[in-house]
Amino acid sequence: MTWSTLPKIAPVTVLSTASVVTAAWCSSSKTAEALPHALEATLDRSRACKSVRNLLGEDLFEIFYEVKDYELFNYQSVLSSWECEHPLLRV
Repeated sequence: MTWSTLPKIAPVTVLSTASVVTAAWCSSSKTAEALPHALEATLDRSRACKSVRNLLGEDLFEIFYEVKDYELFNYQSVLSSWECEHPLLRV
């Protein structure tokens, strides 16, 4: 999907990943459940959660998911100075 092919969407309030995921889990979960610690797990759970899709709508959710997935990919592609100084094996 490119910027020129993105569907036209009505303006909405800017939401962070945490606020969207937390709002969806709080509204859909009947039992207390811990939020994931890893960003990948958060994206996976939000993709599978119908409450998040209903909250944002299908078109906005797909755009939101793709942007967050792209951000995660870029974040994981860069080594921090600490990682360079303290090399660890990623398993």
